[in-house]
Amino acid sequence: MRKIYVAFSLILTVIFIYRGHAQMLESDPMKMSYLADRISEDSIRSYLEVLASDEFEGRETGMEGNFKAAAFLAKKLKQFGYETPINTRDYSQFFPLYKQSWKKVDIKIEGNEYHAQRDFYALPSGNPNLPSFNAGELVYLGFGIQNDNTDDFSEADLANKAVIIHEGSPPELKLSGGGQNGLSNTKLNAATEAGVRLILVISEHFSSRLARLRPFLLSPSLTTNIPESSRTNVVYISPGMASSIMAGYEDKILNYREEKYQNRKNKTSPVVIEKPVVANLHKITEYEYVPNVVGFLEGNDRDLKHEVLVISAHFDHLGIRGKDIFNGADDDGSGTSSVLEIARVLADISKSGEEGLKRSVLIFFANGEEKGLLGSAYYSDNPLYPVSSTITNLNVDMIGRRDEFHEDNPYYVYIIGSDKLSTDLHEINESVNSSLTNLELDYKYNDPADPNRFYYRSDHYNFAKKNIPVIFYFTGVHEDYHRPTDTIEKIEFAKMTKIVELIFGTAWELLSRDERPLVDKNGEQ
Repeated sequence: MRKIYVAFSLILTVIFIYRGHAQMLESDPMKMSYLADRISEDSIRSYLEVLASDEFEGRETGMEGNFKAAAFLAKKLKQFGYETPINTRDYSQFFPLYKQSWKKVDIKIEGNEYHAQRDFYALPSGNPNLPSFNAGELVYLGFGIQNDNTDDFSEADLANKAVIIHEGSPPELKLSGGGQNGLSNTKLNAATEAGVRLILVISEHFSSRLARLRPFLLSPSLTTNIPESSRTNVVYISPGMASSIMAGYEDKILNYREEKYQNRKNKTSPVVIEKPVVANLHKITEYEYVPNVVGFLEGNDRDLKHEVLVISAHFDHLGIRGKDIFNGADDDGSGTSSVLEIARVLADISKSGEEGLKRSVLIFFANGEEKGLLGSAYYSDNPLYPVSSTITNLNVDMIGRRDEFHEDNPYYVYIIGSDKLSTDLHEINESVNSSLTNLELDYKYNDPADPNRFYYRSDHYNFAKKNIPVIFYFTGVHEDYHRPTDTIEKIEFAKMTKIVELIFGTAWELLSRDERPLVDKNGEQ
């Protein structure tokens, strides 16, 4: 008898919890569950098999495979019944890009030839064109410090000169910041004002940075603008290359650093390294338009259909590097396939005349995310629908794998940004999860102190900057992140489908509610 009583109590507890969460939702949880069942794992898999195939060549922005992927997505949106939005053509919002690549990049100092991607690297997007440069000497300026107490750029005439400096700041000065991760804007601006033509920056972290940047160095840089022609050219060099350049001048350099940073003697003559420099940083700049892919589904409520929910994922990836194709199955084939499936289900619901689709939906496949959130930045500055009418952005980026922190439980998802602008949005997502999917919602990367800064690293951030509430759905990085081994056979489709059900449920609730999520925070929590 006691066992029956305990079992009955547990059932009542479950019902109470369920009803408690259900009361937070305005849509019927049972109907939401019924609609979420339409999410098809097989459909998601079929989309990803296409997007992550070799045919699409890694979907790099501006490349043929990227345009093929855009055409595939546009075709699907048309099949589903979406409209191409105002000010677009064939489901494409085109935006301009500069494609910059090196025609010739080499450095020779005192007859010694140094090689790009081995001894030094330079980003074409970070340099004005310098087809040919010759100097009879190099000027060593320590750390290139410029502040109220120290000015390394004021001790000599540097117009049209080549200089060599260390990145960061000298330990003796105990400065904070100062460009520890590269060349600070303060140094670059000081060099530009002094008329320096070329800076060689000694990078103590050269090997790790080169490894991280190699995929970008082996393909054209894409930017929405080009550097000012008056800017100084910047080349990062290895400690080994620096030692070779400074050979024979070690004592003078040590004395300079001691006088400048230990004895704080401001009027210290820089070290002139009398070795001729020949540098070629000759780049080609091409101008082209690339597409964001967008589809619009109008809501059925006369008073609310002007309000728009944006559901997004970026469809670009890293393309081809040498013989390797970076298929990007997880990054972000997983998000793109997921949003495509949500788009299909919402369109089917709309066609069937189901009540609840009060507001309108914009399906937004962003381009150029890997190049610096370029497509979403363009959209946020040139929105197809007013920012004031955009109620939320649900952004999906990498939800097909698990990371090292969840090896024993694949049924989790990182929630990032949900509470930055709107308490309502955060509670809606949690309530949908409790009523529908019961995933582990991990807020590890929502912490403002997160050193990875994931909140700033995907397309939702460009919506958040416009004061639009956002949720970023993410399952973390893994050993195949940004590697050619990010392939479809490693995707966990059952887990991914469950996360898609959560995103769909949250979208459905947002589309069905009488009131949009209230913006009651400043975005900095």
